Amino acid sequence: SVLFIFSSRNAFSEPLAVPDYEDKTLELLAKIDAFTEEDPLLRMDAAKAHYNMGNIYFQKGKYEIASREYYQAVTLMPDDPDAHYNLAYVSGEHLNDFKTALKHYKMYLYLKPGAADSHLVRGKMREAELALRAVVDSPLEEEVKK
Repeated sequence: SVLFIFSSRNAFSEPLAVPDYEDKTLELLAKIDAFTEEDPLLRMDAAKAHYNMGNIYFQKGKYEIASREYYQAVTLMPDDPDAHYNLAYVSGEHLNDFKTALKHYKMYLYLKPGAADSHLVRGKMREAELALRAVVDSPLEEEVKK
């Protein structure tokens, strides 16, 4: 998946520590999101910023927050296959949210049918389907209910 990088030169008026940049960026995103409906360019920039924040949180191992950022990116940029892939991956591999993983892997393949990694994605989809089926069709759970 692609990491969009914006120039950090003069991004903020004074030098900040990394956690401060993170806080400032989240604060800016909250303000920007309110105006994205009216401005398509701002919407795209906000989507890329959410995608970047998702990548940052993923690298830090903060998977739940990463998934929320990827979800925002997908909401703002529904035609971006990489945003769908990253949301699917973090959901399935780190949060055991196989329903979300399956949905967004399908969207990834729909948006990028000739993807070089399509065989791997289909394997992840099968894993998610099996995990969901195991929860729904668990014989052990059926025995407990009796």
